[in-house]
Amino acid sequence: TGGYPSLIPMPGLKELHHLNTNPGHEPRPYVMTNETFFNMTKQPKNLVVIGPGVIGMEMAQSMQRLGTQVTVVGRSGRVLPKEDEDHASIVQSQLEKDGVEFRLNVTEYVSVELTGNVVDGLP
Repeated sequence: TGGYPSLIPMPGLKELHHLNTNPGHEPRPYVMTNETFFNMTKQPKNLVVIGPGVIGMEMAQSMQRLGTQVTVVGRSGRVLPKEDEDHASIVQSQLEKDGVEFRLNVTEYVSVELTGNVVDGLP
């Protein structure tokens, strides 16, 4: 059981993930998977979780409760799309009470790029 990491086919995502895992001396952008998520050494102020599945919900809740502002994005229209809708609604409601924001009707993941700014709170 358990999930395995994957990167969605979004222009720039794979390249930024590579910079994160092989940073050299440059400030490193954080594109994480569930395998690298807990390698953070500093808490970010903001976090976007792509994918409202079980692993995404776990990461979102843990970081929100630690004080990071979290936004979850997805294309399925709801959280936990493979789970019972009533149960998923309960989970989403609780995370919203915790302060997690949701954008669940994304039609297309366009791109991600490094602008030269490194988000406060990250090494």
